[in-house]
Amino acid sequence: MQKRKIIIPNRSGIHIRTAAELANLCENFACKVKICWSGQEFDGRSIMELLHARIRQGDEIIVETDGEEEEKAADQIEECIGCWR
Repeated sequence: MQKRKIIIPNRSGIHIRTAAELANLCENFACKVKICWSGQEFDGRSIMELLHARIRQGDEIIVETDGEEEEKAADQIEECIGCWR
C-alpha cells in the first residue's frame, strides 16, 4: 500500500474538470485508489464521490493506492494533482 499526502494547489479545489481528470487517471491502474479527507474515504475512480467530498484549495488529502501498480499510480496521481493551477 502506498500513502501520499498531497495539498490541493488550485483555486477551485476538486471541481468537475479535475474530478474527471483524476477519475480517468485512476481507471488506468490495476489497483484500488482511495482519497482520504476530513475523516472520510472516497473512491478515486468516482467523479461523483470526488465532487461530493468538496475538497478545496489548501486542503491536505491522503491518496492511498493498494494492489498492482500501486507505486506507479501514486506517483502519477501526485504529479497530476501537482499540475493543477
